[in-house]
Amino acid sequence: MSTREIVRNIILNTLPNKISFNINICKNINIKYLEPEMSIVKDILKIIFKKNDRLPISFDIGANLGLYSYILSQKSESVHCFEPNPKLYKYLKRVLPKNCIVYNYALSNNHGSAQLHIIKTNSFLPNWLVEQDALGTIEDLNPLVHNSKNYLSSISVESIKLDELIQKKNITSVDFIKIDVEGHEENVLIGSKYILDKYRPVILMEISKLRNPNALSSASLLIEKGYKPYFIRNNRLNLFSIIDYDNIKSENFFFIHENQEYRYKDIIF
Repeated sequence: MSTREIVRNIILNTLPNKISFNINICKNINIKYLEPEMSIVKDILKIIFKKNDRLPISFDIGANLGLYSYILSQKSESVHCFEPNPKLYKYLKRVLPKNCIVYNYALSNNHGSAQLHIIKTNSFLPNWLVEQDALGTIEDLNPLVHNSKNYLSSISVESIKLDELIQKKNITSVDFIKIDVEGHEENVLIGSKYILDKYRPVILMEISKLRNPNALSSASLLIEKGYKPYFIRNNRLNLFSIIDYDNIKSENFFFIHENQEYRYKDIIF
C-alpha cells in the first residue's frame, strides 16, 4: 500500500466528511485532474446538452469517493451514483451535491445478492487505515481476490440490473455512463442491454486485465452493439482497435455509438 493511499485513508477517516471531500476535490480536480479523461467528460456533457437542448442524465457506476460524480453533477440535470460499499455509500450521501442520487447497490447481470470483497494490505493495523476500498469488487475473476498476499473482508450486498432500476425509478433518458467496477464491467453491460439499444449513451469504462483476465470481452460486447472505442492522447479522443490494447498505456476508454460519432467530431483526433 502506497504512502498516498495511507494519507488518503487518514484524511477520509479522521476529518469531517465535507472537509475531506473538499480536500479531495481541490487536489484531484481543481488544482490538477487526477485522470486526463476528466476534462474530456466535461466536453462530452457540453455536446450532449447542445444536442438535446437539455442537461444530460448521467450515471456513475462504482462511485467510490465521488470524484466523477462531482464532475458529472456540474454539467448534468441528475447523476445516478452506485456504490455497494455501505461505508462509502453513507459518505457519498453526506457530501455529494443535491442533484446526485446515491444507491447502495452493486450493478450486475442479475437481481440478488453478491459478495463484495474489500482488499486489505495488512491484518494487524486497523481496517480504516489499510483498506483499499477503491479496489472493492464483486468480481470473482479479479486476481486481487485470489492473491495470497492480500487480506480480504467480504460483505453481502444487493445486486441489481441497471435495466431493471431505470424501469423501477421511471428514468426515461440515459445520456452518459461511467463504469469502474474492478473487473465486473461486462456483467454491468449485460444488465444494461435495453439501455444500450434504446438510448446509446456515451460510455467511459475501465478495461484492465489486472482486474479481470477477460476484460476485453466488455469492449467486444459494446463493439458488437455498434460502439467505437477511443482512448485519450493529447487531450483528444483517438480511435483504436482492441487488438492494440496491450500497446496503449491506458485503462480508461470512451465508447461512442457509430450513429452518434459525428456529434463529437471536434474532440476526435
